[in-house]
Amino acid sequence: MLGVLLGYLLKTKRFVMIHKVITGLIWILLFLLGLEVGGNERIVHSLPSLGLETVGITVAALLGSMIAAWILSKTLSRKPLFQHESNLSSTHNNPDTQKEEVSDTSSPLRGSAIIILFFLLGVFVGYFKIIPLEYFLDNISYYALCMLMFSVGFGIGNDPQTIRNFRSLNPSLVFLPFMTIIGTLAGCAVLSL
Repeated sequence: MLGVLLGYLLKTKRFVMIHKVITGLIWILLFLLGLEVGGNERIVHSLPSLGLETVGITVAALLGSMIAAWILSKTLSRKPLFQHESNLSSTHNNPDTQKEEVSDTSSPLRGSAIIILFFLLGVFVGYFKIIPLEYFLDNISYYALCMLMFSVGFGIGNDPQTIRNFRSLNPSLVFLPFMTIIGTLAGCAVLSL
């Protein structure tokens, strides 16, 4: 919340580099998590059995949350997600925003591959003890996560278009996180039977 508040207070100054800072922090965080996984011999030795269980839990959680979100969409009114469609159509006609949209979505696979590579690099470095873990602070991943959350909040608070988009959302979408949690738990409960 502090990031959102600070970003909102500084909304007159646009911090266009915040998205690059967020991306860098995601890479650092995944590298650190990979480092912790690779440096933990117990996790490395149990990866074959953990991998299969993880796939099952992931599929069950995803299916449960998707079904719950679908039920929510069918149960609530048939209002569109955005109450003011004119705001969205004006951004699609603006050549400047079209250029930004194309650059953001032009290579999602490349972005995912980079994220996976940072995690795998961390696992490799941790497994072969290239960087001794003893020299790292115990909570370095926690601090990286806190910086990431602050930066995301700052980006949200600093971007006036994001705040306008939040205001135009259908109020019934407030139930979506709750339904996602319920669906995830229900999917995992079914798997555990």
